[in-house]
Amino acid sequence: MSLLKKAFGLEGNDSTGKSLGSGKHSINHDSILSGGVMQRISPLNTPDWESYQTVPTVKDARNFTPEEAQRLTQLRKQNGVITKATRTSFVELQRIDRQDARKAKYRSRYLKTNARVGQQQARLNAGVGRNLHSLRPGYARMSASLESADNSAKQQIAALTQQLNQL
Repeated sequence: MSLLKKAFGLEGNDSTGKSLGSGKHSINHDSILSGGVMQRISPLNTPDWESYQTVPTVKDARNFTPEEAQRLTQLRKQNGVITKATRTSFVELQRIDRQDARKAKYRSRYLKTNARVGQQQARLNAGVGRNLHSLRPGYARMSASLESADNSAKQQIAALTQQLNQL
């Protein structure tokens, strides 16, 4: 596990100092709702409401010259190329956003599984801990029994030594 901790940069991130058993947590609601991505469109991050307008609005009635008409035709053709590139770009941006959403979904599944498995392992460890606690009285009895046997042996040895010294 130490190798994996080093490989994924997890060393030193020991969270055992936090008391999960007391219900403490570090779940930040704002962080969850923002999705962790600050540039996403949301009620708190609205888009610029600008519209597209390639040419200024002609408010007054007026006549156009043949040169102006020719420049406008040329501008319209350029604008058509730009419109097609813009459409393609926005379609690709949508596709990328959908891919990002799929990646977020896969990550979410992983995080949920990781958390669930972590809880299962903690539950198993808690069971081992409960079992070890239940063994403590037995070990205490064995220790007391060994202490008693040691004391009894010491008393018998002392009695024998005293008998030998009186001879």
